[in-house]
Amino acid sequence: MLALSEADAAAYLHRKPSTLRGWRSKSRARGFLIGPRWCEERGSGGRCRVTYPVTELQAYRTASMVDLPVAPPVKRQGRPRKGGR
Repeated sequence: MLALSEADAAAYLHRKPSTLRGWRSKSRARGFLIGPRWCEERGSGGRCRVTYPVTELQAYRTASMVDLPVAPPVKRQGRPRKGGR
């Protein structure tokens, strides 16, 4: 499983790492997922290493896309000329 660090995942999503930390914190507090899913690996020193699987980041970006119908181009008329021509 290919996974990115917090900093790399933030760059991939065009967000700041602090935004991803906020999403994780809010997800825990509210009891539902905000943002992409992540993995936590506990080290021997008690520190937690957070990574984001690339497949989860891709799924999050796809789910976040807005799909609006494309309107036909509107023909714009120019400004009226001076002198009423």
